[in-house]
Amino acid sequence: VAIIIVCASVLLYQMKADSANGRLFIWKTTCKVIANKPLLGYGPGTFSHVYGEMQSTYFASEKYTEQEERVAGAPEYAFNELLQLCVEGGIILLMLFLMLIVWVVGKGISNKDYIACSGLISLLLFSLSSYPFQVLPFLMMGVLLLVVCVTNPKGIIEKNACIPRICTLLLLISMLAGNILCLYKLCNVNELSQRLYYIKVLQDQSLQKEASTGYGRLYDFFKHNFNYLMKYAGNLFAQKRYDEAIVILERAKLVSCHPSIYTLQGQCYQALGNFADAEKYYKAAALLLPIRIYPYYLLAKLYAEPDFYHETKMKQMINIVLTKEPKVYSKAIHEMRMEMNILLNNRITN
Repeated sequence: VAIIIVCASVLLYQMKADSANGRLFIWKTTCKVIANKPLLGYGPGTFSHVYGEMQSTYFASEKYTEQEERVAGAPEYAFNELLQLCVEGGIILLMLFLMLIVWVVGKGISNKDYIACSGLISLLLFSLSSYPFQVLPFLMMGVLLLVVCVTNPKGIIEKNACIPRICTLLLLISMLAGNILCLYKLCNVNELSQRLYYIKVLQDQSLQKEASTGYGRLYDFFKHNFNYLMKYAGNLFAQKRYDEAIVILERAKLVSCHPSIYTLQGQCYQALGNFADAEKYYKAAALLLPIRIYPYYLLAKLYAEPDFYHETKMKQMINIVLTKEPKVYSKAIHEMRMEMNILLNNRITN
């Protein structure tokens, strides 16, 4: 069995080596994040933000390998629920969670409910290399398995129960009230999704002003959604409302660590004539994911601006765009390189 497991693991690793190396790099960076604030963590929903900061710091040190540069990304999750729980809630919350799992499994074994215990253990093993608890059906399944494990098959409430019946009744009533409140809060989800769809239609029809009004009305409902924030910021950028777009992008940084946030923010500052801040955010995007060519392309164009002209820096960025090996070659990279060649030839001619 051990030989089969080892051979299967090696085979699976070779089939998707980059994916496996990418997760190992995420776990390595996540451990560094935990080391900075181990006890209480950074708070719920903060993983992507603090992870991006740590990854940028690591790449800024220039001690990374080519493989790490190639497999790095901008993850929303840690691909390990225990590590993500430790980042957001600290070691204390992680220990409480593990104690709960051990107690539940022990309770399930004493109740001889081996099927539910096996299902719960399988889900936990799955969570060590993925993010099932971030997906609602898996989370619901986990709660269901927890309940089944601790349920006494001979009767939920025994005659000699330690907890009085009135306390149990009050607990059930409070849980019911909480569920009703949650349902009330979620009753307009379909309507909000439909309104967001209509706003996207308006934006696709180049009705930017009308779309921005709709985006603004939905901000309180979707301000935790990265795609919504980026579309809203892009809409404001298209209307040349750069200051407002920057405010939305600052909010997006708390939700995600995607480099497009920094590149768009740099473009806003460049359009405002604030070239120093534009350079700062383009460099931040390049540090976050050095394998991407787009930030270097934007930096080259920035250094070519008459009011911010730096010939040496411009040539350095052009050289990176022309020679850097991309993770995936595309038509966009070809077009950027063509434009860099034109820019370089024009400067040489001048």
